Amino acid sequence: MEAKRNRFNAKMKAFRAYSEGEPRCVTCGDTEVSHLSLDHIHNDGRDHRKMIGKGRRIYHWVSKHGFPEGFQVLCHNCNRLKYYMTVASNSESAEYRMALKIEVLSEYAGGTNPECAICKNQDIRVLTVDHIGGGGSAHRRDYGRSNFYMWFKKNGFPNGYRVLCFNHNLGLKCTNGV
Repeated sequence: MEAKRNRFNAKMKAFRAYSEGEPRCVTCGDTEVSHLSLDHIHNDGRDHRKMIGKGRRIYHWVSKHGFPEGFQVLCHNCNRLKYYMTVASNSESAEYRMALKIEVLSEYAGGTNPECAICKNQDIRVLTVDHIGGGGSAHRRDYGRSNFYMWFKKNGFPNGYRVLCFNHNLGLKCTNGV
């Protein structure tokens, strides 16, 4: 319990430092802490995580290094939109992957326009499949991110999944992890 409290305190300290007070997404203004994360402004997060390790270590690292420039607070949805604007939309197979994603999400939304089961957000770029009983991390590890949506289609859209936006999908994890 003490370790979780320490992680949460480090996270809040970093959010306050990069938000200049109240933690909030620099893009949309969301203040729900479970929706927020630190973003590498220059898209060098992958390289940085290789150096410091995965997970919540980033919050301790920025504090230890005096809250260096190059970071901002984004909600998970805005972080995902940033990814689509810089990486996902520029790849050769982006159209195919988006069509597959829409097909899978539509199936789990009951054949209608996909939307988050909690907040009703309909921006396809920030929607994803949620593993209702947990286990999403292990699923992605076993099948990889590139085959994630194909797995659902190949397996006949099994039960136990729903559509959530990244704020609610990752926010649920963040809330349970504190």
